[in-house]
Amino acid sequence: MKLKRALARLAPVALAAAAASLLTASPASAISWDWGPYYDSSKGVKVYFEEKGDRLKVCDIKSDGKWVMAWVDVQGGKSIYLADTKNDGKCRYSKASDSSYYNLPEKKWIEITPCTSTGNMCDTTGKTRSFYNDH
Repeated sequence: MKLKRALARLAPVALAAAAASLLTASPASAISWDWGPYYDSSKGVKVYFEEKGDRLKVCDIKSDGKWVMAWVDVQGGKSIYLADTKNDGKCRYSKASDSSYYNLPEKKWIEITPCTSTGNMCDTTGKTRSFYNDH
């Protein structure tokens, strides 16, 4: 009988905790990424891009002590990059509203190249992906 009462009291707490975890998902996890994942040749970096809001996600997915980045080149000359230098299994994010640096022009071709650091250089032997930024 005591066990039934204890379970009856714990059930609402457990239900509330489960609901809270669903409601507090990070904004980045709610994004349906248009492009990606893209990897470099060593599979040490994973890159995603969402056209609406020019959202870029770079993840260091290999604990090898190297940092990773995504080079983004826009038709007409603009280039940006986003690096993940932490090697902590987490990702770095950017979006157009962060600054004008990350605000990419519309109606242009975009190229994304994931890469891993090799000393003071970036190994760009990963496949470059191209798409038309129409959002």
